[in-house]
Amino acid sequence: MIRSLIVQICGRRPDTPKQLLDLRRFRDVNHQPDLESLETTLRASIQDFKNVYLVVDALDECPLANVERDKLLKVLGRIHGSSLTNLHVMCTSRLELDIKAKLEPLVLRPVSTVVDLQKRRKEVDRDIRTYIDQKIESSDFRSWSPELKQQVKAALTEKANGMYRTTHWLFENKS
Repeated sequence: MIRSLIVQICGRRPDTPKQLLDLRRFRDVNHQPDLESLETTLRASIQDFKNVYLVVDALDECPLANVERDKLLKVLGRIHGSSLTNLHVMCTSRLELDIKAKLEPLVLRPVSTVVDLQKRRKEVDRDIRTYIDQKIESSDFRSWSPELKQQVKAALTEKANGMYRTTHWLFENKS
């Protein structure tokens, strides 16, 4: 993930940060950069922008195997703890205990916000119904009878059960 972020951010820069050029030493010996070097490069890549918005969607889908999720959560914690006042991070996830335990201390700061969509179920269900209505009324489904469309809408709305209910964490470093 960090490599992808570096590529995306550096693709928007007019220059190449020294830390990114320094990563060539790993390529030259056919090795992968260590996590610390990647994080340093990421921070350096972000530094000169007015604002950088990082969205990490579906943290709960990051595998627990090989402690991948734990590694990701630790990286997010370190990014949040950095002194980058121009970095804004939003993470989405279903409520999982390990994710809550790692991110909750980060959102206790006044510049952080948690939006729990489970507490806004009626609004979320309305949004789901609106989305389904728009899709099912498109030309792709014009051959469907009104009865079939209604059955599909009802079934999808009923079965959505959590598909769009997530918790969002928004971190902003404002030192």
